[in-house]
Amino acid sequence: MDLNSAKLCRYNNWANGRMFMHLKGLPDGLIFQPVQSVFPSVFDTLVHMYIVDTGWFEVLATPDYQPSKERIDKLVEATKGCSLEEIEALLAGVQAKYLAFVETQDMNSTVFYWGMDFRYGDIVQNVVNHGTYHRGNITAMLRQLGHTGIQQDYSLYLYTFK
Repeated sequence: MDLNSAKLCRYNNWANGRMFMHLKGLPDGLIFQPVQSVFPSVFDTLVHMYIVDTGWFEVLATPDYQPSKERIDKLVEATKGCSLEEIEALLAGVQAKYLAFVETQDMNSTVFYWGMDFRYGDIVQNVVNHGTYHRGNITAMLRQLGHTGIQQDYSLYLYTFK
């Protein structure tokens, strides 16, 4: 087990949990309201996070994984009509898989993907960075919609669990 990768996974889970708790306190339907941003709504951003996290996990867990439009379409279809709680559960399910993976695998192991070898630990770091980036997008979207975001910095996580 790589302690740093496990810590990053726990941070990602914590930050997503804070974000979902905050979103649940906002007016119903807000996550579906259109915004001018990277994605058309907060919900669409959450779906993107779920799909990308799932895809990278499949790279880690599936030898010779190759993404396909059909696979991505199936993941998108699974989110149609989801409530905030349902998309939260989908994302939490993928996050639990990451934590179990990093607790049992050597993060220096590699997987060949996109024509190169990726270290497991680098994939985990990429997934966490990706989540941080899009939680920031969600904060900007919320501000556009007249609401505040919530602090979810890594330093706050470290301070909270010191």
